Amino acid sequence: MGYKPDYFAHRRKNPVDKLRENAELDHGIYLAEVIVRPKDDTHSGRIPVYIAMLAKDRDDPNGYYNAYWSSPFAGSTPSEKVGQNVRSYQETIKTYGMWMVPPDPGNWVLICFADGKSKFPFCIGCLFPDQMQHMVPGNAGGRTFGTDIKVPVGEVNRNTDNIDHGKNAERPINPYITKPILDQGLINDALRGVSNASARRESPSRVFGILTPGPELVNLDTAKKDGTNRSGGHSFTMDDGDVNGNDRNIRIRTGGGNQILMDDVNGIVYVINAKGTAWVELGADGDIQVYSEKDINYRAKGNINMRADNNINIDDIKIQKSKEHNSKVKLDNTLMMEMKYPSLDQFIKSNFDFTEEVSMDQSFDLIASCIDKIYNEEEVWSTADCTKKEVKDFLEQMNSMQFKEIEKFFETMPKLSHSVTFTNPKTKVESTVVLEGLSSFFA
Repeated sequence: MGYKPDYFAHRRKNPVDKLRENAELDHGIYLAEVIVRPKDDTHSGRIPVYIAMLAKDRDDPNGYYNAYWSSPFAGSTPSEKVGQNVRSYQETIKTYGMWMVPPDPGNWVLICFADGKSKFPFCIGCLFPDQMQHMVPGNAGGRTFGTDIKVPVGEVNRNTDNIDHGKNAERPINPYITKPILDQGLINDALRGVSNASARRESPSRVFGILTPGPELVNLDTAKKDGTNRSGGHSFTMDDGDVNGNDRNIRIRTGGGNQILMDDVNGIVYVINAKGTAWVELGADGDIQVYSEKDINYRAKGNINMRADNNINIDDIKIQKSKEHNSKVKLDNTLMMEMKYPSLDQFIKSNFDFTEEVSMDQSFDLIASCIDKIYNEEEVWSTADCTKKEVKDFLEQMNSMQFKEIEKFFETMPKLSHSVTFTNPKTKVESTVVLEGLSSFFA
């Protein structure tokens, strides 16, 4: 297959192209520039390049080639061993290998000519511009303009000479990666949020991985997607750790912010969606945390078995609220009393730590502790300003009707409620028990 001059028809004459198809070239490696956006109709990874070493100037057609894109690994099953049935998958060739996107215009690549023939140019590698691989492969955090917070940043502007281009240079915020981390609430989390896995973190680098170019954005000048600007790409980083042994992990993060993290230092596996509305974390000690802003659904065609050596927290336990409940107790036509809920310590003491002989005293103690204030139209008495004895003396002066109103407050208080259905292992009779209030659950 000979060289096709379609990309550069405006730059060269056909007679020249004809002559150079079989031209001999040195068996060397040439530095080349990607000069236009690849437009490969063969879908084989052809990439148009300019080799200054083979040209007098930019108008010299001898400097322009349509190079093949090589891969570290590629292949297919032997064509001579397949069948003739075009409709059969089993009788056709199976391809495999690694596929990479050719670089955008303006990047530099290495070109060699197979067998020394000009019709066989191959791109064998890409070059990083000087000081321009800080964000490869992990969209790492760095110093930003106007803030000391480390967030995912971009590269420095090579067209600007009056700023620092070094390792500690201030860089613009990468909004495509930063926004998901903010939504996830991980902007200050040095492990799960902002990464430091970049090629220039230390030398020699201990970070391996891939960062894709990301989707093309529309060029405002041409109203076309031409590779001049891109949003955040997908990243896959394998970090062997910094000089202190930290940050040993594998991280997969999409351009939109979805993430899988496997960390060897802390022993966790962490999965989170881009908006932070759902995540799962496997802890080093076996603890598993699951979070969802909406429903968590389980489905099995067989059984779903739950077992815990200690306690099982039942999520469907609900708080029952009565419409008749009122924290304000009317004692008479002029006097009111406002109640508050008992503390857990007070509840446990009143329900689990008393005998019949002293239950009356402890009941009075519980009621007294739940009185917040007593008031009429003119005055307010806070129990915080009274002694325990004064409050109890006030209670002892109440009649049965007044105690009935206080009793109503406790009976209608919000309480836990849950129905449990079980089968008697001996009689096989199914029964339902309603658990209400803390005493039912603990008893």
